[in-house]
Amino acid sequence: MDKLLKQAYIKSNATRLLKQAYIKSSAVRLLKQAETQAPITIDKLKKIKELSDDKRYGAKANELRKLILSRPSEFYIDSEEGNILGLTHRPTNFKFHLPREIYPK
Repeated sequence: MDKLLKQAYIKSNATRLLKQAYIKSSAVRLLKQAETQAPITIDKLKKIKELSDDKRYGAKANELRKLILSRPSEFYIDSEEGNILGLTHRPTNFKFHLPREIYPK
């Protein structure tokens, strides 16, 4: 009997932990979805530009790449000079430069 109670206790704890993990992963998924559906604001673009001004080019490239992947139709290439692309965000007309190899294909 003691063994059965112990097994039932372990099973109920495992079930509870699985439910918590599922709820947490669902919440994370919903937050990510909301983040990609939120409009890209001029403030967000300025913060990315500040990364470049602070010479944090890798961080700038990562953030800009994420935005482009989440809303590809909102960005277009307006110039090319060597390995550097000039990009414009259509809704805000905000302009960036980005190395060609960073631009999502």
